[in-house]
Amino acid sequence: MRHVVLILGILSLGVLMVQSFYVGVNASEIGSEALARGAAIGRLAAVMFGVGAAFSLTKPFTSMIIFGATAVLSLLFALPTGFEDLLLWGIIALILTILSFFCWKNVEDLATFIDWTKERIARIRERFTRSKEGQEEDSSVEH
Repeated sequence: MRHVVLILGILSLGVLMVQSFYVGVNASEIGSEALARGAAIGRLAAVMFGVGAAFSLTKPFTSMIIFGATAVLSLLFALPTGFEDLLLWGIIALILTILSFFCWKNVEDLATFIDWTKERIARIRERFTRSKEGQEEDSSVEH
């Protein structure tokens, strides 16, 4: 899962950086100061995506903190600056924060989790069949 976070972080870095530069150029052409600030925030968020991705393999907790800060920054400045696409990037950063959290908590060992789940389901079925057999015995005793 750490590799997924790394790849998604690097892809987000590239796409958001290009988009932010494009928005910044258009903002300067139309003279929108707020949109130019939004583009600057977008470039900062893109760099933060890259830093978060860099830490995703070795330090998932640090990656989680950086992606969380990126999400807060993007969601906070999306609407006031007029760069509404930062809402999308904030949501992507939140998703990467959650993925980094699971990497940090070592939920990445999916095989162990699946085995544990199968054992738990088997125990529940066993209890259910025992209680059902007990109910059938009770009904046969009554007759």
